[in-house]
Amino acid sequence: MDYAKHPVQFFTAVCNDWLKLLNDDVCKRVIIDSLKFRISRGEVKVGAFVIMPNHIHLI
Repeated sequence: MDYAKHPVQFFTAVCNDWLKLLNDDVCKRVIIDSLKFRISRGEVKVGAFVIMPNHIHLI
């Protein structure tokens, strides 16, 4: 991969007011399934991710 054209990016999304909206495994599953869908369509590449109770990180 040509990193000059496609640099690695770090993305963080935070729940409003840092509420712990992602405690439930059902909510985590929605995020994971959505990422898998976007990856399968070639829209994103995800090297790593972590889902915390009130935010997510993606690389």
